[in-house]
Amino acid sequence: MGSKKANGDKNVKKSGFTLVELLVVIAIIGVLMGLLLPAVQNAREAARQMQCTNNMKQLGLAVMNHNSNNQGRFPSGGHGFAYIGDRERGTDYNQRGGWIYNVLPFLGLETLHQANMSERFNTPVSFFNCPSCRPASRYPSRARAHYSDAQSADSPSMMPKSDYAANCGTVTSVEGHSHDTYNSHGGLIFKESMVYEKDVTDGLSNTILVGERSLNLSFASINPPLGDDDDCFLGGQNYDTLRCYANGKLTQSRIGYSNSSGFGSVHQGFVGFIFADGHCQTVSYSVTSEVLRNLLHREDGNIVDTSSL
Repeated sequence: MGSKKANGDKNVKKSGFTLVELLVVIAIIGVLMGLLLPAVQNAREAARQMQCTNNMKQLGLAVMNHNSNNQGRFPSGGHGFAYIGDRERGTDYNQRGGWIYNVLPFLGLETLHQANMSERFNTPVSFFNCPSCRPASRYPSRARAHYSDAQSADSPSMMPKSDYAANCGTVTSVEGHSHDTYNSHGGLIFKESMVYEKDVTDGLSNTILVGERSLNLSFASINPPLGDDDDCFLGGQNYDTLRCYANGKLTQSRIGYSNSSGFGSVHQGFVGFIFADGHCQTVSYSVTSEVLRNLLHREDGNIVDTSSL
């Protein structure tokens, strides 16, 4: 009996992976991961792009509601980069703060609109940041000016910023122009602007209102790059809240370079825009300078069919 049991044990096959089989399994898993990771990354980026579009839709709706409450007038661009909004000065050209400050009540942010300056400096707003670019947070500032409103003055080193800017026209640089120069270059929002919907004779659906900004992605550095060194609530002639025709190109944001007066994005292949009727649309980086110029001018008579962009 004992010898039979021993012989039977010899016929039992050993189970388990051999080293070769294990390596094959690992290789298969590696291939599957290589196939799945790009798909997961693409899905995440698609979700971020969708949120960016939703942010712009909310901003567009806020501007439309602002216009409805102000006889069809677009938000004014404010006075200069030393001012970030004054609750005592209304919403027209007397308001020193910028367009973002002026639309806060129409984003459900009346409390922030009425807050003192230091509170606004400490309050990032998710509507103003593209999630593909950066989260809503406070970022380093150069504090180029001693910011002030009717209640206080401050020079903070950290402040909330916006990834979206208003169209100040076909000028080639955002800063250094008078109100009259901006106005003659066909933008919708600029220094001390008072532009009405009826002034957009090229058509509201054919004229850019707000777009994504070209950024140097070194924005987290202690000395932030030009074009991204100030607060999102300020007014006047500033790269941080206004953009223009610049060099006639849309620029993809990247580390070490930005078109600091122009529009751009971190997205692959396109830049997101809000048009003056509130609709959102993407425009390819390959858009011609002529078409871009026409989209940024409210009354030059050169009407672009935006369905072809």
